[in-house]
Amino acid sequence: MKTSLHPATRVMSLAAALAALSLPLSAQDSTPAPLDKDEEVVTLSEFQVTAAAEDGYRASNALSGTRFKTDLIDLPKAVDVITEEFIADIGALDMYDALRFTGGVESNGASGTDDVTGNNFVLRGISAQTTTYRNGYRSFGRTDPIMVQRIEVIRGPSSVFSGPIEPGGTINIITKRPTKKELVILKARYGTYDRFRSEAVYNTPIGDGKKAAVRVALAHENFGHMQDFAGHEKTVFGLAADYKVSAKGAFSFDFQYLQMFTEPAAGIPYLNSSVTNSTISGLEPNVSRTFNRQGPDAYSDNIQIQTNLDYVHTFSDTISLHAGVYYRVQDLKRLLVGGSTRISTSTVTGRRTAARVATYEPNAVSWVVTPQIYLLGKFDYAGINHSAIVGYDYSYSHARNDIFQATLPGLDIDNAAPADYSLGNFSSYAVNELRRTKDSDQGVSVSNTFGFWNGRAFFLQGFRFGSVDGTRERLEIADPTARSQSAKNSATAQSYGLSIRLVDRISAFVSYSESFVPQSIGANTSYDYLGNLLDPISGEGWDLGLKFDIKEGVLSGSLVAFDITRANAPTPDPDFPGYFIADAESQARGVEFNLNGRLSKNIQIVGSYAYIDAKITQDTRAERIGWRSSNVPRHQSTVWINYSFRDGWTKGLKTSLGIIYKANRRGNNTLADLPGLQLPGYTRYDGRIGYETKIKGRKVGFNLSAQNITDIDYQASANGYGEARTVTGTVSVQF
Repeated sequence: MKTSLHPATRVMSLAAALAALSLPLSAQDSTPAPLDKDEEVVTLSEFQVTAAAEDGYRASNALSGTRFKTDLIDLPKAVDVITEEFIADIGALDMYDALRFTGGVESNGASGTDDVTGNNFVLRGISAQTTTYRNGYRSFGRTDPIMVQRIEVIRGPSSVFSGPIEPGGTINIITKRPTKKELVILKARYGTYDRFRSEAVYNTPIGDGKKAAVRVALAHENFGHMQDFAGHEKTVFGLAADYKVSAKGAFSFDFQYLQMFTEPAAGIPYLNSSVTNSTISGLEPNVSRTFNRQGPDAYSDNIQIQTNLDYVHTFSDTISLHAGVYYRVQDLKRLLVGGSTRISTSTVTGRRTAARVATYEPNAVSWVVTPQIYLLGKFDYAGINHSAIVGYDYSYSHARNDIFQATLPGLDIDNAAPADYSLGNFSSYAVNELRRTKDSDQGVSVSNTFGFWNGRAFFLQGFRFGSVDGTRERLEIADPTARSQSAKNSATAQSYGLSIRLVDRISAFVSYSESFVPQSIGANTSYDYLGNLLDPISGEGWDLGLKFDIKEGVLSGSLVAFDITRANAPTPDPDFPGYFIADAESQARGVEFNLNGRLSKNIQIVGSYAYIDAKITQDTRAERIGWRSSNVPRHQSTVWINYSFRDGWTKGLKTSLGIIYKANRRGNNTLADLPGLQLPGYTRYDGRIGYETKIKGRKVGFNLSAQNITDIDYQASANGYGEARTVTGTVSVQF
């Protein structure tokens, strides 16, 4: 890999964190602390969940859906929880990895591509790219698993919980809190394609351990890739701190610094040059999955800082307050190569070439600050358990991005010389856009939950009003009067749900929810011909399902049928070419089944099946009506089975097998849903063998894992191929 543009920053971060971690090593007690069941420093509030609420792969409650802890079996919403232990067992190193065994959740990207937000997901057949949250705050940033406690997936529209979200759902990443136990964890991981990652974690109480504690984490990885020229280098520094101010009040602080230097892959399934919307022929044959038109000089250098400070105050047994603020800043510089995915073939020489358009962004800087406050009341009267939460959130963001482009000579995909990859002189690139945006959005939400009939029935009601206000400047436009646009809009959403315990550990529920997402202030597709911001994208959906928790703490799951409509999406204005109207509509219907738990003391399992029929139902381009949503299989299923040996000489040994099946999918989202253009279905196998023991009183772990064991050649999406077989070995020690 080439050297990052910020080597001093990386080295200083590594040196400082390693120095801090080295201090306590000599003072550690020889008795290792449990890694997964440490007590919390601060008395748990209604606004926190931790490892104590998890049993292996299974969690009993969630925050997402109400913003305070609610038992999953009673919640009349479809919410999945991916626990810390499961994330570790499957070897996930980013959020895409962590969610690959979650049914109905698709990654819309491909490994190795440049994705600065890390949230290019599709939920229930609908894009959720703009609606990933971190600790309840809309994040727009990458999150490394080293500080992740759990991931909660809300299925379907639910703006009452999380503000602007797409109707397919949202993902809420919850980070780890420090514990009362002093410990150090060191880990090293090496794998195929010269991939190396090192981790160090230090957790300690402060003072007597009753009021404060901190957790510090550092990770550094240098990864090669199956494609030519591609790879990345990542440095992560995380810090979490809790401080109990009094018996009733506590602060919690979360911080992540992440630098990602990427030499991007471009594993695009290329199309035959004859492809049109009316032809059946499609993918260009015999293009090596190692081919990378990005070349050796393309890169993305991205620094992100995400942090949030929260305060929880318990006034009494019935009233508590949660107030906090989130801040993210991003400094991005990148040079990427794209262009048409059609391969051109010379009728004279037979030479096949791929188009190349270079995009240079030398100074993309953005930041966002989001304060929010929620007041929770819990009351009992007339046999009813009533919880009411009233909240206000505000977000202000600023972004600057200068974009320059150049059309480059086509690249011979079969015999390219080193000089053919040249990206030319940046000074000759044409100005594409010099964009400055400022926008703010705010919302007021009110939610009520009612438990009645001796706890056998649970009713959820919610309402949210939100508004967006912003400006966009295009400095490349010569006319000063046309450079700036102001925009303002608002929307409301409501949710209702009812859950009833049919028997002790089985419940049935029905819910109706709405959501909205303001149109992007900075996007050209967000404005009509008069310069007005289009109405927010709206969603509404119904869920009907069963939840079960057989032998509490052993086996749980759900069976849910859903129907979602996404409306007001931008589509070209037929009367004013080059402008847009909010008239596109899509629909997703289907069934989801999820299973999670312990079949015995030795066997843990996570399984899912999803049938999703997602298609375009309305558009100004009539030929698109009826097309399936891109990269959404009608049938998909996953299973992960873990067997732990608990007795005899094999005690501490774990073996796991994972299977992922996806049926065929519509490919490129600009082309018709024809057989020759579809992405074939595939079945992928993952596995691992692990062993945990104690050496001189230290907890030591060894792990050997493999992804895509059979090394199938498959297309993860229309944006790229899936990973080839990778084998990884990991060693960890806990002091």
